[in-house]
Amino acid sequence: ITTLIGLTDDKKNINPYARLFLMACAIVVTLVLTNLHIFYFANPFNGTTIRLDAFSIPLTFNNLKFTFLPLADIFTTLWILWFMNMLSWSNAVDGQFSGMVAITCVITSILALRLLKIDPEQIYVAKLAAIAAGASLGILPYNWHPSKIMWGFGATTMGLLIPILSIMAGTKVAVATLVLIVPVLDALITILRRILQKKSPVWGDRGHLHHRL
Repeated sequence: ITTLIGLTDDKKNINPYARLFLMACAIVVTLVLTNLHIFYFANPFNGTTIRLDAFSIPLTFNNLKFTFLPLADIFTTLWILWFMNMLSWSNAVDGQFSGMVAITCVITSILALRLLKIDPEQIYVAKLAAIAAGASLGILPYNWHPSKIMWGFGATTMGLLIPILSIMAGTKVAVATLVLIVPVLDALITILRRILQKKSPVWGDRGHLHHRL
């Protein structure tokens, strides 16, 4: 789905709001098929655990059973959508995106391997994260300055894959955010700057940190 969105955007230059909606649809489809949720996260201020799974609704659609957790599903969808856009915004400098993705996926793979004794299924998370890291490193020689290939909107696919792998590896929000703290801060500052300039946060410009550098 993300590949089709990217190809269409390259050809037709989709309206950012329509693109955001299509990306949200891709996330919802993924969550329905995988029954994936962020059930809780730690409060960074006092260390208490904030639960998101207190209220649930069991649903069946075309013999497909899944559980709808309103708070958990909304939070998970928004977090992955934020992640997809944040990483996509960072894909503008030679080597930057490939390097960030590779480092993040290697760390996710290592964290998944640490959980093997508790959950043997983590081997699949570790393998997929390692494959994603290998793909990014494979592109890196061609993406390094002077670049011959840019990720383009294909970066969104990695933006979907990384947060899902981090949820499956149990790292949730905190670790993924810390590993990618530079693009996270850049995205936050960019959104704030555009709002202060009375512009839409989703319309692109050349005011990102990497553009300034």
